[in-house]
Amino acid sequence: MIRYLTTRVGPSPQEPEHDDLNFFILTGKPGAALAAVWRETGEELTADWIDAHPGSRPWAWWVYSAPMPRRCLVGTALLFPIRKPGDWEFSWRENWGVPAFVQGRPRGYVGLPRVESQATYLDRLGLLGAEECGALGVEAFAPEAVDPFLIDAEAMPPEERIMSEPASRGALSV
Repeated sequence: MIRYLTTRVGPSPQEPEHDDLNFFILTGKPGAALAAVWRETGEELTADWIDAHPGSRPWAWWVYSAPMPRRCLVGTALLFPIRKPGDWEFSWRENWGVPAFVQGRPRGYVGLPRVESQATYLDRLGLLGAEECGALGVEAFAPEAVDPFLIDAEAMPPEERIMSEPASRGALSV
């Protein structure tokens, strides 16, 4: 359970924690059960995580405690539009704070979107302690490339391209 809350990687079937995690998943309400465990153990798990991984936070912190997603620095036109509060929140919470991007690479788009690093995010929000910050090198604050693309628009049949391109939703003109 602890590994799942910190890394989003569940135990293997041979590990004793496997049955505990299966219970939460099979109840149909894993979010509520995991949230309860996080409320009980989150502070301690986060402190242990920071000791081992300064400048970042465990996966469940993003799911249950993060106040907002990380900022997109390059590729903002590829973000899914937010029309009302909470739109796409499930996506960034499940993906370490990375906001929701379109999953089809638009024709002619080169490169990958970039988001602020976890260290930059934590520092911007005043969540990076002085000791934690002192343990980080300059590279911890470098923007992170993210690859949201499951499909490449140029490899798709023409009749399917329109659905994968953000321009068709008014987000990007290609």
